Amino acid sequence: QDISIKARIIAATNRNLEKLVDQKLFRDDLYHRLNVITIKIPPLRERGKDIITLAEHFLSESAKKFNRENFKIDREAKEFLLNYSWPGNVRELKNAIERGVLLAEGNSLMLKDFVSIQKNRTSIRAERTDKIMMELDFAGNDLESVTKIYAQEVLAKLDNNKTKTAKLLGISRPKLDKLLKQ
Repeated sequence: QDISIKARIIAATNRNLEKLVDQKLFRDDLYHRLNVITIKIPPLRERGKDIITLAEHFLSESAKKFNRENFKIDREAKEFLLNYSWPGNVRELKNAIERGVLLAEGNSLMLKDFVSIQKNRTSIRAERTDKIMMELDFAGNDLESVTKIYAQEVLAKLDNNKTKTAKLLGISRPKLDKLLKQ
């Protein structure tokens, strides 16, 4: 016997469903049933000061959870949080804060408490779609390593398309390959 119910379905994806429908990789009828209201949520790296608001929320939750009172995030750590690209999005931020609270020596999260997500003392932030910001330790990086890091970031921005990357950088494909192998 059929039972009548009222329900709403909330679905989330990081894929372009319209494109998938056009490519016949997602059912057209299902797409139209689900697509009543679309809410686009930008990735964490594009949310600016929201990162700090979320970090402080996760800090409060973690401090309560692990009985660590009066926790704060110092200025240098906040700057790092704002400049990190957060490829793991909000889950990565939450886990980083929780790990920091667990491992911090005092009652303040400092830059050193985020060492597990820092790359070789190089902080890279890919902003929007057309900017790459790099903060480098000048004593620990020579021009070749900086050039390689920059080329890798441009390559990543261009979906690993070496031809487009070489053209944008103004070098040949073989020179790009050589640069990336160094």
